[in-house]
Amino acid sequence: MDAEQRYTEVTDFEIDEDLIYKLEDWGFLQYSIPAEVFYNIEKVGYKNGFTQKYAGVAPNGDGSPVTFEAMILKQEGDIPMLVDVTEIDTDTYLDYIIKNKSLSHDRRD
Repeated sequence: MDAEQRYTEVTDFEIDEDLIYKLEDWGFLQYSIPAEVFYNIEKVGYKNGFTQKYAGVAPNGDGSPVTFEAMILKQEGDIPMLVDVTEIDTDTYLDYIIKNKSLSHDRRD
């Protein structure tokens, strides 16, 4: 029996050049935060001409969780872009959860 490929999803994703320089000093987070946004980019709706803020949790190099706020530009017909990232406290992250603006990624998805 031949295996048949049913669905392939290809998602492109860009990171603002200024943000790349900003994240250089963030150690392991320079990889884990963009990865967390990439894994969850489909949860972000289109908002043409405007950036949107979402919050997430990414592992630090020692495995400890770091909460962050991500500014994302996602427009129809364009590749989504991660514009900026800021570390936030847990209370602020919980506010984003209440607003249904959290990037949560279950590795079992």
